[in-house]
Amino acid sequence: NKRCLWLKLSSISTLSAEGQKAVVADLARFITRDDCHLFQLFDKDIAIIGNGLTQELQQQVHDAVSRTLAQSLPEELVSLYELGLHWGRVALLVEDALQQKRHLAVKQQQIALQRQRQEILNMSFDETILRKMRTQRANRRQLEVMVVEDDAFSRQMVCNSLRKLYPVSAMPDGKSALQRYVRNAPYVLFLDINLPDVNGHDLLKKLLQIDPYAHIIMLSGNGDKENVMRAIKSGAKGFVGKPFTKEKLIQYIERHAGVKQPA
Repeated sequence: NKRCLWLKLSSISTLSAEGQKAVVADLARFITRDDCHLFQLFDKDIAIIGNGLTQELQQQVHDAVSRTLAQSLPEELVSLYELGLHWGRVALLVEDALQQKRHLAVKQQQIALQRQRQEILNMSFDETILRKMRTQRANRRQLEVMVVEDDAFSRQMVCNSLRKLYPVSAMPDGKSALQRYVRNAPYVLFLDINLPDVNGHDLLKKLLQIDPYAHIIMLSGNGDKENVMRAIKSGAKGFVGKPFTKEKLIQYIERHAGVKQPA
């Protein structure tokens, strides 16, 4: 009776098409009997069918595949890889290893993000630059507005609402906002809480540290009492919940910047 040795390589998501070809090339050296045939399937799986599937041949196949996979897969996956009739169990083991790898990648990403946040909050600026920033803003005749919002749609909506009334600059993250602020400080800043590189509450404190007279109004879809009170306590001049209206934005500008809407 013919037997089938099914190599379920599709269970290993990290195996590329090139890796599959390498496995096939390595196996072809062992599948030389007339009564054994190798089939390369579309989903990366490989089937070996024939009467000559001896235990010795299975071991040779195992060694060949493991050796080839070791060149392209993490060591922990190779150690779990085996041939046999219990592919359900093997697939679970492989998936567990991949899950651990994904968790590790997420943890490393979180560490990198935390490091990035700290670098932003530790950014320092020469006092001469800060004095120049304050002087330029005090002497500016036209009120300028800055929007710091990572969501492109919300950012564009705010800009469209205010652009006909005031010069508006828009930044997508905390780092670019800080760098822009010290070069050309706005008179009013709308600051989103959930930024990709730094928390808006922390950026608020950083901005007030370099510019105690900053007019900062927080933007957020999370307008719960605790969030609002935290922002106000940290020095924000106001809090606008999403979705916001043009009238609400202008109201805050007039109230906290001390100017009326231009005619």
